[in-house]
Amino acid sequence: LLGSFWTMRAAIPHMRAQGHGRIVNTSSAVGAFGAPEFSLYSAAKAALIGLTRSAAQEHLDIDLRINAVAPVAETALAKGFFTLNPMLDGSMFAVKHVTPMVTYLCHSDCMLNGEVLTAGAGRYARIWSATSVGILSPGIEDGAFADILPALSSRDGEIEPWNALDEFILVSS
Repeated sequence: LLGSFWTMRAAIPHMRAQGHGRIVNTSSAVGAFGAPEFSLYSAAKAALIGLTRSAAQEHLDIDLRINAVAPVAETALAKGFFTLNPMLDGSMFAVKHVTPMVTYLCHSDCMLNGEVLTAGAGRYARIWSATSVGILSPGIEDGAFADILPALSSRDGEIEPWNALDEFILVSS
């Protein structure tokens, strides 16, 4: 997390001076979805998702795109994960399957910004955060919360906020 933060902090002024740039951070499916035995790693990789999305929103005035890749690949750092999950065939998860995605995200034609993409074993996908429509019930009393859980869990009308302000607007609408 800090390595990415300090590198971005050093690079962004130069990119802003030239009016464009591309940054690709490396997160992880473990950061997006969690995994037992990887709490510290998961927290750092989840923080990279927040860093990527926030930094992308801070530089909308120029052609600066900041995205993250969550590779599903057998690397030296992922060895522990594959050891704990022997049912996975590590040979399927070669790093070469991630390269086309990273190459695109670094290209000047890339218009994606603040996205988290995943690549592994030839599968490419987008990871995102969403919120249910929810329920507005400011007068709810203790003991009644369980009654509204089904409405909170419904994915009908799921919303994908671009930033935290979008979430606050949902609450106030």
